[in-house]
Amino acid sequence: MLITLLALSLGAAPSWAQQPGPFEDDLLPAPEDPFPGRPFYEAPDAACSETRLIGGGLLPAAPGLYRRWRLDQAYARPEMIEVLTATAEALSWELPEADPLPVGAISRRGGGHASHRTGLDVDVGLYRRGGQVHPYGLGDIPTNEIDVEAQWIVMREMLATGLVERILSDRHQIRLIKAHAVESGDLTQEEADVLLLDLVPKDVWAREGIVQHHRGHRDHLHVRVRCDAVLPEEGDTGSQ
Repeated sequence: MLITLLALSLGAAPSWAQQPGPFEDDLLPAPEDPFPGRPFYEAPDAACSETRLIGGGLLPAAPGLYRRWRLDQAYARPEMIEVLTATAEALSWELPEADPLPVGAISRRGGGHASHRTGLDVDVGLYRRGGQVHPYGLGDIPTNEIDVEAQWIVMREMLATGLVERILSDRHQIRLIKAHAVESGDLTQEEADVLLLDLVPKDVWAREGIVQHHRGHRDHLHVRVRCDAVLPEEGDTGSQ
């Protein structure tokens, strides 16, 4: 399984991947878009910036799949939209009774604060038992109430896109999810120990391992997606 997840960046598909299933459109209606008809305001194949959102647009409404809880901060790169859509589709197929994926801050239209300004970082809410999300989308859920099956599906499908660089979570939740991933047969213990780190690192961005503990993430996952755009050749101004 570890080899499968790591090979996805080369385009391979996992053996447990499934086609999207049916979902309820009216489960949690999404709010109206503030800029209808303008999903992308720059070329979607533009190279990424480290300081602002380039080549992205508003995460499209998808009632029943995911819910945008911060519409003013729901601007994303195409890579992020792909990750969120694929994850929400898989979750709705495997756990059709679960609430739509709770999507928090990604980026404002022109950027945002340090970790939410390029459209490549997103806060995703957690699931409590029964596939229910917090009443406010992103909120503290006691560790013993975490729906480990739903949370593992979310993490697994994000990893399966081959686009995720890092997922920050709480170490106590990681331990539960790691145990479930092993017990379900999705990962061996060795694979889980490589992918899901429940130790307290000095630098979560420097250590190996995609899922890591980071203080302040008991109420949500922080997901960073890799920029998949081709950078322009030196001297070429490209679409920027």
